[in-house]
Amino acid sequence: MKTIDLGRKSGGPEQQALKSSEKYYPTLYIDLDADELGDIPECGTMEIYFRTTSKTVTDREGEKKVSVCLEVQQILDIEDDEEEEDEHKSDREKAGDVLDEYAAKESEKD
Repeated sequence: MKTIDLGRKSGGPEQQALKSSEKYYPTLYIDLDADELGDIPECGTMEIYFRTTSKTVTDREGEKKVSVCLEVQQILDIEDDEEEEDEHKSDREKAGDVLDEYAAKESEKD
């Protein structure tokens, strides 16, 4: 199966704060005991086993949308992807990292 990018451009009032070029992504929330999930990386690839519990197709003015509810039954594998993480950091986080590095270098001079 091909990779599916789940990002969607701003389209409703709840997304007004986003710039028109930014995407928003659906959220998957998993609640487990800490020892079950382990040390999950900030960014990576996760392979899951799921079951589709519902699927709805909406056709409004010729624009079809599909809503799917998935029951995530198992996490099969998690791989850390540090390079991917760097690409997805916000500009604010990157600026903070640069400032932290600068502060560390300046403190070394003292």
